[in-house]
Amino acid sequence: MPVCFHFETIDKKNKNTPNICTVYSSGVVAFSSELKDIVLPTSKTEVELIPIQVDNKQWFIINCMQTVTDIDFNHSNVMRGLNGEIFMIMKIRVIDSRAKNWEMFTINGSNRTMLIVTESFRDRIEKNKLKGITFKKIGEML
Repeated sequence: MPVCFHFETIDKKNKNTPNICTVYSSGVVAFSSELKDIVLPTSKTEVELIPIQVDNKQWFIINCMQTVTDIDFNHSNVMRGLNGEIFMIMKIRVIDSRAKNWEMFTINGSNRTMLIVTESFRDRIEKNKLKGITFKKIGEML
C-alpha cells in the first residue's frame, strides 16, 4: 500500500496544485505518474520509482541510485555535520566523468538530501511548464 500525501492550500486565493515538487527536502522529488515520460523519458540515470498517492492520484517519488565520488573540494562549498557527512551544498565542482552520462545524481558522503540535476533535466521540466519546483545553479561538471 503506497504512502498517502495531501496538498494543503496555504494561499486560499491560489488554488494551483503542483504536478512535480519536492517532499521533505530538495533531494526527494515527487511527480504525477502521468508525467513519467516527460520527467524521465530515457533511462540515462538509474532510478527507483516509489509509488505514492497524492490526493487519491498516483504519483512517484524518485530515488536516484547514481552517486558521484569525485568532487573538487578546493572549488566547492559544502557544509558537513559532526559526523563529517555533507548535509548542504552551496557550490560544487564535479570531476567524476561518469556524471556526464546522467541527468541526476547525489553526492557520495552526503545524507542525500540534495538531488543534483543537469541543465537538460531542468530545461525539459521548464519547457513542459511543470509547476511546483524551482532550480538553483550550484555548480559545474568538468
